Amino acid sequence: MSGGNPAAPEDSPEITAQEEQEALAAIQDPDDDDDDDEDDEDDDDDDEEEEDFMAELPPAIRIRVDLLKELNNKRDDFMEGYLKERAALEQKYHTLCEPLFEQRRDTINGENSKNGSETNADDAPEIKDDDEAGQEDAGVTGIPEFWTLAMSNIETIEDLITERDTECLHFLKDISCQDFSNGLGFTLSFVFKINPYFSNSVLTKRYDVPNLLLLDDEPILKNVTGCEIDWKDPDTCLTHKVVSKKQRNKKGQIRHVKKKEKTESFFHFFR
Repeated sequence: MSGGNPAAPEDSPEITAQEEQEALAAIQDPDDDDDDDEDDEDDDDDDEEEEDFMAELPPAIRIRVDLLKELNNKRDDFMEGYLKERAALEQKYHTLCEPLFEQRRDTINGENSKNGSETNADDAPEIKDDDEAGQEDAGVTGIPEFWTLAMSNIETIEDLITERDTECLHFLKDISCQDFSNGLGFTLSFVFKINPYFSNSVLTKRYDVPNLLLLDDEPILKNVTGCEIDWKDPDTCLTHKVVSKKQRNKKGQIRHVKKKEKTESFFHFFR
C-alpha cells in the first residue's frame, strides 16, 4: 500500500475486525461511563497508597525519591520531543516515497508513458515498453487484477474476500495510506474506477492510534471511522441481499415480504 508503515501488514501489529468492533463497542457503550468512574476511583486509591507509602519513608529517602520523579518527568519531556521529531521524519520520507507510489499506480493501471514515468530518468527504475516486453502482451493494459491478487495473499483479509467481492475488486485502481501529521493515526484510501457496484470513487477507513509511535508492544486503537458505500442497486450491494420470505398473519393468510439480510463480504470492512 502507498504510504507510511502502519499500512503494511508486515510492519505493524494487525488489528482484526473483531478487535475493531470490540474497541468501538467499548467506546460507544453508555455503560462505559460507569467503567470510567471505577477507573477514576482506582486512580484515587493509587494516589492515596503512594502518599501513604511516601509518608512512611525517612525524610532523606523521600527527597531522593522526589528527585527520581523529577528526573522521570524530564525524561518524559524528552520523549515527547522525540515523538514529534520522529513523526516529522516519517512524514518527510513518506513525501519522498510519494512519487514512487504514484509511478506504481500508473504502471498498474497502464497510465505510464513509454519511458515509464515523468520522474528523473536517473532516479526512476527502468520500465520496458510493450515491444521489449513481447508482442504477446501487446493487448494487455497495465497489470490486470494486481490489487485483487495482492489482497488475496494477505492472511488477515483473504478469508473475508468472496467471489463476488473479487469481481468488484477488479475495479480497484490504488490503495494508499495517509499518515496523520502528528503521527497519531492514518487513513486508508481505496480508489476505484467507475464500476457497476457503487458510485463512490474512494472508500476510506480512518484509524486513530494515539500511541502509534510509542515503543509499546501493541498499538492502542482509540477509534475507527469507516465510510458509507453508495450502492447503485440492491442487486449490486455486496454486503446485504434482499430475500423474499413467507409470513403468516393472525388470520392464517400467507403473504410474501422482502427482507434485507447481511451477507459475507470484504466490504463490511468500511462500516
